[in-house]
Amino acid sequence: MKIEFKEIKHGNEDWKRAVSLRENILRKPLGQLFTEEELEEEKNHIQLVGLKSDQIIATAVLVAEEKHLKMQSVVVLDSLSNLKSDLSLWNSVRI
Repeated sequence: MKIEFKEIKHGNEDWKRAVSLRENILRKPLGQLFTEEELEEEKNHIQLVGLKSDQIIATAVLVAEEKHLKMQSVVVLDSLSNLKSDLSLWNSVRI
């Protein structure tokens, strides 16, 4: 399976799809949604996605802290979580 990883910009269509994936996996099972304030704060974060064809199958949010990046969240589509896509995403984050 060929997965392309790329950085996305806050507010564009890929970002909206990545937010939806994170919300569906991390928030909705807990009865929560992202707030407007949380999403606005993401303007200062680095957003990465993993794409298979045109489908976002993985996403990572990185937050700058002084000279380092903190991984705030990593999400892999449930049906693909047993694949090595999460490891590939981690490797792309470390570069």
